Amino acid sequence: MTREQGAVTNLAPSVIQIENVFSDESLLYLNSYLDNNELQPNEIMPSPTNEFLVTYIEGSFPEELRHTKREVFELMNLQYSHRTIRKEVSNLVANYLDGDPDFLVVKLWKDYPYYQNPIHYDCNDDEHVILVYLTDHSLCGTQYWDRSQGDNTGGTAPDAKHGLFTYFPPRVNWGLCIKNPEKLLHGMQYWVPNGHIRRTVSIIWKSK
Repeated sequence: MTREQGAVTNLAPSVIQIENVFSDESLLYLNSYLDNNELQPNEIMPSPTNEFLVTYIEGSFPEELRHTKREVFELMNLQYSHRTIRKEVSNLVANYLDGDPDFLVVKLWKDYPYYQNPIHYDCNDDEHVILVYLTDHSLCGTQYWDRSQGDNTGGTAPDAKHGLFTYFPPRVNWGLCIKNPEKLLHGMQYWVPNGHIRRTVSIIWKSK
């Protein structure tokens, strides 16, 4: 089955690339939503900045860069308030990822300068995630552990003792799908650059 909005490509075990996740209409809506500074985030995840990193790059450690944060916005009532987005995501999950379209959680993230999301496992069993990028700065992608690759000591795939981190560079409206992220290491390789805000859509879904 061919997706009208883009191809679905397997990159590695449990890792899938999705091109052009949203229509132009939905993409415009999502960016306009995040542009609305009057909206209050559902959650704020504050974090101290890396003092050594900031000092090295900026030449000093300005007080305004001492802390950073991620703002989380939840798109509630997708069925009624965001029907187009619901339809597009449901179609993708049901027809191309063997997912349950009745279980969808869609959140928008705004990551501020010097925010870092270190390598981690997710904590929810039986759930999968799609990260859709709304910005394309080269530092704002995601790295994941690819078990199918050899390692730096010359190991060859497939071998559970070997693997390599692979970096997925961001492209606007492209998605990185990680199945069972509680079992696959992933996270940001770099930091959000000063003067930039990393915008992503996080879609949580379950298999049928």
